[in-house]
Amino acid sequence: MSTIFFLLKFCENQMYASEFVAGRLWLNPLSMFKEAERGIDGRGDSDEGLEAWFQPRKIRLFVAGHLIDSKDMVEPVKASFNRCEMINLLCLYAGTFGSASTFKELEAQLLIPDACYAMGTTAVLVRNVTEFQNRFRGAVRKAGFGQKDKLVEYFDPTRFHGRLKHPVFLKREEYSWQREYRFAVDQGLDVPKPLELNVGPLSDICEIVDPKTLNQGMRLLPPAIPGE
Repeated sequence: MSTIFFLLKFCENQMYASEFVAGRLWLNPLSMFKEAERGIDGRGDSDEGLEAWFQPRKIRLFVAGHLIDSKDMVEPVKASFNRCEMINLLCLYAGTFGSASTFKELEAQLLIPDACYAMGTTAVLVRNVTEFQNRFRGAVRKAGFGQKDKLVEYFDPTRFHGRLKHPVFLKREEYSWQREYRFAVDQGLDVPKPLELNVGPLSDICEIVDPKTLNQGMRLLPPAIPGE
C-alpha cells in the first residue's frame, strides 16, 4: 500500500477552489468523463468504466453462425455495463512515490508532471489525507450512499487481456501522469446525476495554492530526531 503524502484538487478558477475548501464537493457521474471530449486537460476518456479488455489475438467471435477470427480484428474488444456510468467520482491527484535507489530519486517522483497544469489554474492542497478520507466517508455514510476510495491503477492496453476487477479504479497507462486517487459514490440511481456532497469546512486541513509553485518548494526531509 503506497503512502499518500498529499492530495491535490485542480480547479478551473478560484471560486471552485473556495467551494472545495468550504466542504461543498461536486462529484460528476462517470458517464460525464466517458462522454466528454478529451481536450487539452486530458480528462475525457471514452474507455472509463470498462469491465473487460480482450486482445484480438486471444479471442474469437461467432456472429450469426459465422466465425470472426482474431486475424480479422484490428483493435481490442471492450465490454462495459451501464451500472458504472451512475457512479459519482471525486478525482484528485495523489502525491506518492514507489521504489528508488536514491533519496533524490524518491524526491523526483513527488514532482507534479507539467501535464497536470492544464487541469486548472488553481489547486487545493489537502495536507491531512487521513482526516479528509474520514470526513468524506462520514458524509457519505450519513447520506446513506455506498462508497469506495483508492488509488487508480493503470494497465497496458497492448498487453492486458481479461476482466477488469475494479473498473471504476482502472485506466489505460497513457493516463498514468494523472496519479489519480478516486472517491467513488453510489447513489443507487438508474440514470447518471451529479452529486453535491457537504463534508463540512476543510480549511483546517486544506489550502488554496498556485499549482505552478508546488514543485519549487517540494522537499523530502528525513524524520526529525527527538531532542534536536
